Order: sequence, then C-alpha cells, then structure tokens
Amino acid sequence: MPEPLVTIGSLFPLKWMAQGLRSVFLPDSILPQEVVPSWEHGRVALVLAAWCIGGMVLCLTTFRWRGRRAR
Repeated sequence: MPEPLVTIGSLFPLKWMAQGLRSVFLPDSILPQEVVPSWEHGRVALVLAAWCIGGMVLCLTTFRWRGRRAR
C-alpha cells in the first residue's frame, strides 16, 4: 500500500484492533510480511486506550440524561 494510505489508516482504531488480533492468531514466522516487523503490543494498547478515553470524553460532554418526569 502507498505510504500516505498506511499513515491515514493508522489513525483509526480498526487498524490497531486488527493488528492485535493478528498477533494472537498468526505465528511469529509471519512477522517479516507485516508492514511493521513487530506486533507492537504496547503501542496497540496505548492507541486503543486513547480511543476509548477520547470516546468516553466525547460521550460525557455530549450525552445528557433526562429523567422520566422531564418529558
């Protein structure tokens, strides 16, 4: 894949979830064929944690509870 597409794809959590799942199901002998020759477990965890925290902050700032009586 062209380098700009790899960079843009790395911004989204699907790439990191897929990389984490590949590290579980594929043997280490497949690493030379990967884009990065390492599973990067720490980076996967950090990126997915950042997405979770960002999503939680977004939800907490935009979602408002309404009680049953407020209708």
